[in-house]
Amino acid sequence: MKDCYRRNYNKYDWLILYELDEFIHLSNYTNIKSFLKKSKFENCQIICLNLIYHTNNNKLYYENKSLSERFPKIVPITKHEGKFLGVKSIIRYNISNP
Repeated sequence: MKDCYRRNYNKYDWLILYELDEFIHLSNYTNIKSFLKKSKFENCQIICLNLIYHTNNNKLYYENKSLSERFPKIVPITKHEGKFLGVKSIIRYNISNP
């Protein structure tokens, strides 16, 4: 992640840290850019998104449907000491001390 930051900090505004099998679901936005342009993120350097785990929903074969249609059941989000156990971060590249 540090290497990625160092090579790209002057090219992009944000870095999203997620894995290939993960998806960002923003139900009220058509794309991630419109989400990040919200005024409440204007002075943010890190946005944390809670993880939602989908089960396999007992599916064995591919269905030509959206992910939310194919895997509607989710594992409940758990907390430990009042904090969510899993988040993914979106980091603004102009962090003062990388």
